[in-house]
Amino acid sequence: MISNKYYACLLLVLIYAGFACPAQARVVSVVYDDSMSMFGGFNHKFGYQKPTDQWIYANYALQTLAALMHKEDTLNVVRMSAVNATGPTKIPSYSGDKVSSAISDIRNYGCGGKTPYKPVSVAVEHFLASTLNDSLLKKVKENRKDWLIIITDGVFNNQSKNVALDIEKFKEKAGNDCRVIFLLIGSDASEALYQKWRKEVGGHVDDLIKVSTAGGGKHILDAMKKVAARIEGRDEFEDRFPSNFSGDKFEFRSIFPLLRVSVLQQVYGSNDFSKPQKLIAPDGREILFKNVEIKSPHKEKITSSSGVVLKKVLQRDISGIISIAGNGERVMGPGTYQIDCPGRFTSSTLKKLLIETAMNFQPELQVEGRGVVKEREGSYVLCRDDRFRIYVKFSDYKTGDHIKLSAEQAAQIDVHVLDSEMTAIGKRFHFDKNLNLFISEWQNVSSIKGASDRKEISIRAVSQGYFHLKSGVFKINAKEGSREVVATLNSPLVNVPYKYCDVPEEVGSVAVDISKGADKGMVQLSARDLPEGITISSRKRAGVTGCSSEVLYFPGNPVAVYLYRDKQFTLSSPTDVSVDIQFLDDPAIRLKNKNLKFQIVPQKRNLEFVQSMPFWNGSVAVPEEVAPLILQIREDGQSIDLKHENWEVEPSINDELEFAVMQDSEVPGGYEIAPVFGMLTPPLPASAGEFPVQLNWKGPFPGEILSSNIILSMNDADWWAKYKSVIGWFLLICFLSWYVWRLLTKQRFAKDARIKSEVNRSGVPPKFHTEFLSRQGVGSLLVKWFWPSVAEVKNIRGVIFKAGMSPASIVVDKSCQNKDMFLAGMPLDFPKRKDQSLSRWSSLEVRGNSSIKKYHYE
Repeated sequence: MISNKYYACLLLVLIYAGFACPAQARVVSVVYDDSMSMFGGFNHKFGYQKPTDQWIYANYALQTLAALMHKEDTLNVVRMSAVNATGPTKIPSYSGDKVSSAISDIRNYGCGGKTPYKPVSVAVEHFLASTLNDSLLKKVKENRKDWLIIITDGVFNNQSKNVALDIEKFKEKAGNDCRVIFLLIGSDASEALYQKWRKEVGGHVDDLIKVSTAGGGKHILDAMKKVAARIEGRDEFEDRFPSNFSGDKFEFRSIFPLLRVSVLQQVYGSNDFSKPQKLIAPDGREILFKNVEIKSPHKEKITSSSGVVLKKVLQRDISGIISIAGNGERVMGPGTYQIDCPGRFTSSTLKKLLIETAMNFQPELQVEGRGVVKEREGSYVLCRDDRFRIYVKFSDYKTGDHIKLSAEQAAQIDVHVLDSEMTAIGKRFHFDKNLNLFISEWQNVSSIKGASDRKEISIRAVSQGYFHLKSGVFKINAKEGSREVVATLNSPLVNVPYKYCDVPEEVGSVAVDISKGADKGMVQLSARDLPEGITISSRKRAGVTGCSSEVLYFPGNPVAVYLYRDKQFTLSSPTDVSVDIQFLDDPAIRLKNKNLKFQIVPQKRNLEFVQSMPFWNGSVAVPEEVAPLILQIREDGQSIDLKHENWEVEPSINDELEFAVMQDSEVPGGYEIAPVFGMLTPPLPASAGEFPVQLNWKGPFPGEILSSNIILSMNDADWWAKYKSVIGWFLLICFLSWYVWRLLTKQRFAKDARIKSEVNRSGVPPKFHTEFLSRQGVGSLLVKWFWPSVAEVKNIRGVIFKAGMSPASIVVDKSCQNKDMFLAGMPLDFPKRKDQSLSRWSSLEVRGNSSIKKYHYE
């Protein structure tokens, strides 16, 4: 079982979880109490020191705070013991890329004496000087996250009477989003000290976090969760690792996109932990973890306030490792994540998972009543009986783009208005899925707690398990008195024609008549629900267009703004546009009638088609010579520039025709259309006659669906031109049929058939000769199998033998027969010769005057 003591050293871990929003420059100023009361007692007699739990917890947590810094962050640490009343104070400043240096310095902190208040003033002055002189931090002031964290265990000695001035100075000069956190650490943390502060600083300390060191420090963990809940970033109830979890893989799900994932492991008295290797995002991307080790304060050398170095230290031995995946450069999407730890997480370590959402939110104040003016960012002058409501949209931390929330995400978010005492007022915001915004109910300015003429509100957005965001403070000066006027639109309808244009082009104007009661001054007209491609501007500033315009107003004259259209305008139907009017020079003037609207009506173009010829003539004899048809698109008699307009052209496909369509570069607004006769069906012959062709056109703007028609006339040809190819194909087929038939019926010699000849002469021994009938070689092979003769032939000594009807027989060709030839003792019939069959093992005799030749067929 994990002891409660293991929870102690997450002191400031969850503070940095508040950095889950935009990866921007952050300046954190920490006033660190290293007084004797924080450290504990020394025993000089026995030469040992035993730091208190709060000393160890605070030091360990400050190391963790440094380890969790983003690379854009700056950490300033003002130690109480380092503040010298007679000389300049050296204040170390660490950037987010110098984490190891910061951790090493913090681990070696010594201890001082008393608890002076002066470090708070020094921290504020150092912060102001450093941020004003740093060009980068000065440039991003509006987006900076500035924190002042005061860590102490008791009442300050010689507390300044100007506490409120110090805190007010920090709040006014810091970035728009700044926090003051009072961290009270001790075995008996009393709220009386905080209440004293609260009274003196006028409520500008955002909150008190009481940290009790009793019970091994478990209360510190709970308090630090509250810190995370007060500051933008992480929800205090989130804890995803199950108790006693072990294994090499751990999965968790996030319904929101994430910026960074950190795994914190902590163990008491050993280094029994493994390092996570990689984080597998929902899209399969693998992000390697960066590991930073955290240890107890230095155990070998701590210097006392009297300068004595005591080497023997008795203290808690706490070790930890912080593993961070994600650098803020790329957002990781919602879904299931997997942490891969090859060395396996062990059940003996305390494990915490910090997920930093990549979410930001922007509240906007809408006021209804008698008078309103926006003095500066976040500051308003209203009447006490005015009403207000808040619109809140969530955006991407990096781009600032509006995030469209799913139903699951919206259902997990709770948005409330907080009054000056950080108490929720009114009901929770409802989510408008059409606008993708959270919208509050209307509330009266008088219902806000605070001074009668000075009110403060802020917005809190919570998603349990993910974030606890809080906006900057809206300051409201409540006053009496206002004047009401009536505005009337005298041009409720604006026709906007469809037309391509490279730069915004003026298409109309909207004039507003204002009743008596308004003096000369600047008037701002803003348009809501403008369709895409439409902006407004004053004529003097035609080059700068947007959703609002400032115009000089003269009593009795209408106020006019001008509408501009660009190439993105593709509105398909009329739409209403709302107009808001503000009197910039006289905030007491209010409009009595709110619902001012004009209508934008898209105006279609007058298009026509011009053909290059009335009829499309051609001949089936030479279809490839059919000239292409040129069809030109015109608007009000002028050719359309097809380079800037994407027209879709689709010819109707006839049973026998198909067409090729392409732009004609030589004819403005022209298309070249030609029939493709290679696609004729049936392929032969081409048909003569008239073919109606319909061309369907679709333009780049809505409703531009048109059609054009033309007749393709194909003349007939004489019979020879039409059918000569058919006759040629017929003769070729006949020849091929005869050739195949001849090869299939050809008579061929058996493979081993041979003729053995014997020549007898008187007084001379007989001569024998054997010759195979089946020839050898490539030429003989081609003749045997591919020459279309009736039978295979072999000439042996003037006697021509042909293959018989069967492989076992041969034939003596009739062309070589004569009266001297005898077959089986019988003379061949001469002169009525005919092919004589010579069966196997029979012989043919040729009886000459001086010799007898015998041919034996084997």
